[in-house]
Amino acid sequence: MYLANLHDALRCMGHLELWADSLPLGRELYGKYLRTRGPARPDTVDAAKRYAWALVCADSLDPAVAIYLTTADALWPSTASDGSANDSPDQLPEATRLLGAAVVHHHNGHHDVLDLAAASTSALSHVEELRRVADTLPVDAVVGIDGAVLEPHHTH
Repeated sequence: MYLANLHDALRCMGHLELWADSLPLGRELYGKYLRTRGPARPDTVDAAKRYAWALVCADSLDPAVAIYLTTADALWPSTASDGSANDSPDQLPEATRLLGAAVVHHHNGHHDVLDLAAASTSALSHVEELRRVADTLPVDAVVGIDGAVLEPHHTH
């Protein structure tokens, strides 16, 4: 019940654009979901997206990019040593959106996304796959809270 209420509070704060106030709640909710439910569960992914978005809105791009990358990595379909898939391919679009958010925000912050991945506290399992897809993503975009590309970013 506590986590559900905390999640609701975080959603409301996002709608009200109370980014500074939502940072500690987002960190707490994401951390608790990560520890108790695992990184690829839908509620953990939603908390990760909301926390990362609050970080972006608070101009804390490096931590946001790290969350986007680790969440994308957790959702990335992988193959077991026997050749069988051990994750749902349904998660690939979500993983790609989160990777896109990381790519866009790392370019806006003038940092190398691979350097951030290497410096991550948790090692990424799918670095090569993420690297291949990241190379195909547009870097001149604006993304929304869910990591979806909203529109091209035009500068004159």
